[in-house]
Amino acid sequence: MSEIFPELRIPSPRCRTCQRVPEDSGYLWVAAENHMTPDEYVIQMDATYVSRTHTYLCDEDYLEAEVPQDHWAIKALRSLDAHEGGE
Repeated sequence: MSEIFPELRIPSPRCRTCQRVPEDSGYLWVAAENHMTPDEYVIQMDATYVSRTHTYLCDEDYLEAEVPQDHWAIKALRSLDAHEGGE
């Protein structure tokens, strides 16, 4: 929810693919560094945010959507997932 205008009760943006909210998508630290909530950071700073639909792409889904599957970043994420028991 927006802390700037709490009376507006604006829902959190959702990832277009996985439906996660910014708080669950790893935006906590980058938002805190910029003195914002995760929602505010996505709305104001994330290049994938679409105000008409109130959606964005989380980092994982952005990489899957925009980067070829043999890209080093995709390989690194998959390696990390495998190391942490994700795959």
